[in-house]
Amino acid sequence: MPSASLLSDPVDYRDIKEWIAHQESLPQPAPLTDVQRKAIAELKASIIIKVPEPELGCSDCVSLLCRFRDANQEDNVVISFRDEAGPGGTWLCFCSYVGPSSSREPTEFPNRGSGFVADSRGTPVAPGFAKKKDAKRYAAKCCVDWLMQEDLIPRSGEISRRRKRSSPPPLFPATPSKSAAAAAAKKPGSTLGAQISAPLSGNTSPPSLSASADSDGEVPAIERVRDLCKYLNIVQPAYRVEASAMNAVGKVDFFDGWADFGSDAVTVPETVGRVTECLSKVKTKEKIAEEVLVYLIAEKARRDSDFRAVVGGGTDDDNDDDDDDVGSSDESDG
Repeated sequence: MPSASLLSDPVDYRDIKEWIAHQESLPQPAPLTDVQRKAIAELKASIIIKVPEPELGCSDCVSLLCRFRDANQEDNVVISFRDEAGPGGTWLCFCSYVGPSSSREPTEFPNRGSGFVADSRGTPVAPGFAKKKDAKRYAAKCCVDWLMQEDLIPRSGEISRRRKRSSPPPLFPATPSKSAAAAAAKKPGSTLGAQISAPLSGNTSPPSLSASADSDGEVPAIERVRDLCKYLNIVQPAYRVEASAMNAVGKVDFFDGWADFGSDAVTVPETVGRVTECLSKVKTKEKIAEEVLVYLIAEKARRDSDFRAVVGGGTDDDNDDDDDDVGSSDESDG
């Protein structure tokens, strides 16, 4: 325990400043003793100006987000929480939200636009809390506030089973009748099997491929890729993004990307969905989706054409061809 004279004597900062300057001048600062480490920690804790904990507001925001996620499972909404140790023994928590957007990039709360507070230097930061539970409640509150501003959660907090979104007409027609499918399966030499697709109601022209057309009612390319892969029984691709080799040159960060079709990679051409030198990760994924979409639309058109050629309405010519085939088979067997 410090003596009374030590506590009453004026503080001389010269030795402390010289010691700090010596430590900073070394390539690797000298290891601290336990006494030094404890003294520095106590000094820092005493001089740091703690930011007051903000109001938590919504007392049930965590469970409200869980209900919102469960009500929007068809849109693949993802909500998760991440804890971090904050300054001065406090706790930070971030709520990650991934909505049904074209980029599928997570948005974290709190952030500069929703929930950050100014620290002692005036820099916007995530506030720290003494209790981990309070940090999580605050992160959930920031996310809920934003979702309400975007009209994704009603301000009443009442979550319906599923919030309906406006959507364009269905991309695909109904599946063909059982009789048509059976006729296709019986056609000799047909290799279409279960992957044959229904015709496009007489229209096989590709739809618009604008990935930025959300504002005028078109479905984002990534969502259209997901629907087409499901329709064509092709594995939905994972969007792989990496820093471009062009970055070594230097001025702008570029990204390359490709579509990973997993178990269907052997059937999809390797060049499908490969893009280079895009200006952001989001743009890279959008460009990959656009390239994949071109391939999927062409693949669907090809299958539609094969389907019409095989099913064709059961004409007399088809029946004659079938008889000839059977006759040839009998003769060869004989």
